[in-house]
Amino acid sequence: WEAAAMLQIANIHLKQLQAEGEDSDRAAAAIADALAILDDALPLLQSSKHHRGEAAALHTRAVALSRADPADNFGGVEVGAEAAIGAAREAAAIFRELGLRRSEALELRCVAAWTLADDRAEEALAPAREALAASREAGCSAGQALALET
Repeated sequence: WEAAAMLQIANIHLKQLQAEGEDSDRAAAAIADALAILDDALPLLQSSKHHRGEAAALHTRAVALSRADPADNFGGVEVGAEAAIGAAREAAAIFRELGLRRSEALELRCVAAWTLADDRAEEALAPAREALAASREAGCSAGQALALET
């Protein structure tokens, strides 16, 4: 339960970004707080073999990393698109192992979007196609539409 509560708190910190704006002085602090909490929660989730929670925490970490300004100091933590993509790929792999194709598709769409935002359009095609395939396998027409939009 502790790790689940920590994940919720990390998500609350990231919700602050939406309310206050990502360019605010408090944005870096909110991201740093979320990352610190996730750094504590992930080992708890891994040791308890709560794989779905681990994947959810990796997704939240990916979101935080994608929204962080590399110019800010996050205690040596690599931030930005590449770091976010790595965390999202880890989450997608766990969701795949668990048979959660819709969640896997969501992660793959995030990978595609962050790759595209990083000006790597050709590279973004593969995860977008994977997201489409996962959405099809899950029978999720909304996921298919989102994958095609990416």
